Amino acid sequence: MGGQAAPTGAPTTVIKWVLDTRNLWPEAKETKDLPAARRTRPDLSCPQASRALALLTPDEQSNVLRFYHVGDAKLALGSSLLKRLAISTYCGVGWDAAAWTRDARAKPVFLLRDGSEPLLFNVSHQAGLVVLLAVHGPPPGTSVGVDVVCPSERRA
Repeated sequence: MGGQAAPTGAPTTVIKWVLDTRNLWPEAKETKDLPAARRTRPDLSCPQASRALALLTPDEQSNVLRFYHVGDAKLALGSSLLKRLAISTYCGVGWDAAAWTRDARAKPVFLLRDGSEPLLFNVSHQAGLVVLLAVHGPPPGTSVGVDVVCPSERRA
């Protein structure tokens, strides 16, 4: 995935964010519980899951809620939120305009109207962790990839 460099003189910025979803909304035992989840400890600053879901488009919400395992739904929610946050923060667009799409290889991309990619990013998640790696103002020929692997996690 190649991108176009930032305007002359603008620095290239590398972004790496990690979101731990394991302790979010512990009262949600099934994916269908997420929209109704409430904070169980008022001293914690995490918002309720329904509030986080409301930040997404209906299509993104459906994608999150289609998962059988609540842990997978939390990972999808975290992934969508981090992608939107990175696009909104670094590309100077509002939250609602921070919509990404997929390229021919099914990788997430954000394209400006002129077809340029001011932000290259990739997201990986496993074992409750969501990692976003991005480059804003990438030099030509730059590509970005990240992979989270937990060897001890087994799928049934």
